[in-house]
Amino acid sequence: MVYVSLTQTGKYLREDGHSIVPFNSEKTENVSDLLGLGARSGRVICGYGACPGWTQQQRCYGARGLKHPALSKSDIETIYSLTDQHSVPVGPERFIGRFNLIFFGYTACPDVCPTAMTHITSVMEKLGPLARYVLPVFVTFDPMRDTAEVLAEYVSHFDERILALTGTRSAIKAVQQRYGVLSSPGPKSEDGSYFISHTAAKYLIGPDGTHVQSFSHEAPPEQIAGYLKNIFSRLGK
Repeated sequence: MVYVSLTQTGKYLREDGHSIVPFNSEKTENVSDLLGLGARSGRVICGYGACPGWTQQQRCYGARGLKHPALSKSDIETIYSLTDQHSVPVGPERFIGRFNLIFFGYTACPDVCPTAMTHITSVMEKLGPLARYVLPVFVTFDPMRDTAEVLAEYVSHFDERILALTGTRSAIKAVQQRYGVLSSPGPKSEDGSYFISHTAAKYLIGPDGTHVQSFSHEAPPEQIAGYLKNIFSRLGK
């Protein structure tokens, strides 16, 4: 029997009538199946204005350049190789047990990333007490500039509950590839600064480490918060 705890007080994910009972991984593949909320491969999560110089095919995913595939557990688990804004290595224990709302970006981003971070902050505010079941995560794909100290300062301007992650170039690249995140650094200016064109989806991962849903950059906080509230309502929260 595997228990996926939503809280530290023994509340579990599987519904049995109106009660919450232990999640049995031997009978059900994942939490998404229990809820009927498995990630659909038909989610369009292009970067929109994040990559103005890219073609549609570069900005989007999938065989026809339009769809983003569901992430496997092995894809999702690559994030466990990173370190947080306090230079502490993270592992599955930091993620399992709560829904994770994950966004990739970089702190020098002039528009898309601050907007996404503001949206994530708004989602947490709109969830109210239910926010304790959600871990917002910001992953940089610019580790050379986004050190732990820089990340800590950056997320402090949004929501202190955000877990910010960085790592080695190779570790970040591996995570990007497995999550299907595209980024392309632009030319450096005279002072050495540069911008990065990138896709801008948000990924919702379940408390058992499975991919539940992906949201486009244009999805408003109300939509994401409403989606999560629906899940919590079905779980009796």
